[in-house]
Amino acid sequence: MCDFLKVSVPVFEPGPPSPPDSVTVEEVTDSTAQLAWSPGRDNGSPITNYIIQTKTPFTVGWQRVNTVPEVIDGNTLTATVVDLNAWVEYEFRVLAKNGVGVGEPSPVLVKTRTEDAVPDAAPGDVGGGGGSRYELVITWETNTWLCIILKWNTLQLCKVNTSPGPSPGPPPGGMCLEQHLREGSWGHLTDARSTSADSSQC
Repeated sequence: MCDFLKVSVPVFEPGPPSPPDSVTVEEVTDSTAQLAWSPGRDNGSPITNYIIQTKTPFTVGWQRVNTVPEVIDGNTLTATVVDLNAWVEYEFRVLAKNGVGVGEPSPVLVKTRTEDAVPDAAPGDVGGGGGSRYELVITWETNTWLCIILKWNTLQLCKVNTSPGPSPGPPPGGMCLEQHLREGSWGHLTDARSTSADSSQC
């Protein structure tokens, strides 16, 4: 007569990686952000690569972004996000991927604003004319909302939000910065005072 011994052996099934740890933004420019992180648990399947996503007030949900290196392998724990917009607040998160799938994202970082930058294109379709006596209105097309009103010895730099959709700018109605000019002289808009404006001025 033979005795049989039954032994139960737990079977471990690999799963997607755990979220990366200690994600930080180490350096920011007007168009890039350098991120670093620590690996989470691979959960039984080696991490093959990482994915970086961003979100801004102007996007719907999280978006995958371009990075250097373009493909972030499982041994790389730092990367530079490129092609960002200047003077925009970004949220970043990192996800790990293995042979099973993509894991949960890292905790979202505190919002990080890219640096400001000079315009990369000159205004187009410059025009002018109209206005009342002693007044000259100058307009142009840009991706923002500006016009200049020169009225006698007063210069008004007006910001009027006329573009549709979520764009950085003032609320409808806008505002003007006003400076009185000395005769025969020009100056920067310093110590300016705010006055109301609307799109009909431009």
